[in-house]
Amino acid sequence: MVQNVTVCARLQNRSGKGELLRVIFEYRAGRVWYNKFMLNRVITIASLISAAIITLMLFFTTPTDLGPFGVFLFIMLVYVVMFGVACLAVKIFTGVVSRRKTMTKRDYATAGAVAFWPIMMLLTISLGTSNLILSTIIATLFVVVATWILNKLMD
Repeated sequence: MVQNVTVCARLQNRSGKGELLRVIFEYRAGRVWYNKFMLNRVITIASLISAAIITLMLFFTTPTDLGPFGVFLFIMLVYVVMFGVACLAVKIFTGVVSRRKTMTKRDYATAGAVAFWPIMMLLTISLGTSNLILSTIIATLFVVVATWILNKLMD
């Protein structure tokens, strides 16, 4: 237990932002320690890799070539990309409105719910809704209800 506290104290006492950013992983007492910037980096890297894979899928394959698993993978990759974009938007919004520099669990949950909007749009369009306004309203209502439920659960 004492070793864990010393690692946390060493991470907090580092001087300069550049040195803190360089320390991503630190192995001590059988555990991997990370700083507060690691989650944002993982989300950014996963979003960029997903965007590259989506680009390759769109230019070099067709949905019939991909099959059901490929279509599922495409939808999951779209969600990962949109989660990265939503995290960036929520971070900017919370930075402007509440002057916080770090995101909380509630912010990540909100970003996750907002990132589901394009998936809901694809779902409503694939179910045969020909009216774009109705599809947008349904997807928006779903995201609003999901965000409200997540915020109630986080209280």
